[in-house]
Amino acid sequence: MFLIIGTTFINVELFFIGPLVFWIILIYGIILVVKALNYNFSNKGGDAFDYDRSNQIFRFKRRFKFKFHYITHYNVESVSIKKQFRKLELLDISFLGWILILTFAYQIQSWMILNTSQFIFNNIIFSIFIVIEFVFIFLYLCLPIDQIEVKTPQNVHMIEITTKLENKNVLNKYFDNLKKLPIEILKEELKKPFILRISLMILLILISVISTYTILTTYLL
Repeated sequence: MFLIIGTTFINVELFFIGPLVFWIILIYGIILVVKALNYNFSNKGGDAFDYDRSNQIFRFKRRFKFKFHYITHYNVESVSIKKQFRKLELLDISFLGWILILTFAYQIQSWMILNTSQFIFNNIIFSIFIVIEFVFIFLYLCLPIDQIEVKTPQNVHMIEITTKLENKNVLNKYFDNLKKLPIEILKEELKKPFILRISLMILLILISVISTYTILTTYLL
């Protein structure tokens, strides 16, 4: 939702790669809302799961308004609740990568080209937006959340637990996860993925800033 609202700031002064940034952020924001409605939101008490040890069958159901989401696994060896990072699909990696690259490139070109007094306020507003955007992307990629781990002989399946399953306020749940972040990322199974994710974020930002600055100083300024 923040990405959708944030596109209004980008729409203040669209030039060069501005339209591309606008549409990528808007499209991905809509995709996240649709995914959340389909897989993350639930009614109070709408999440339920059952593990039949004798038959090794695991069943999970999530109910949100008129939507239902059912999962069944057979030959289950174990079921546990663990902190884990969100599973990223190719779509998430592509959109988040381009959002990081293009928004920082857009900001660099804004400060270097539209640096007159009439555009200073717009640049400051968008700079604030970028900082908030980076925080949200960091939380989305690097904040471990409660997930149900279902182990079968063929694979390990992770199912995200909604806040409604534990009957907690959404904000309280996020603050609780934030407080546990320094402890969780030091665990062996989370340490390497955390370093990889944060390193890729920083690398993409550096590539964006350096390449944009080089191009503008060489060809336009």
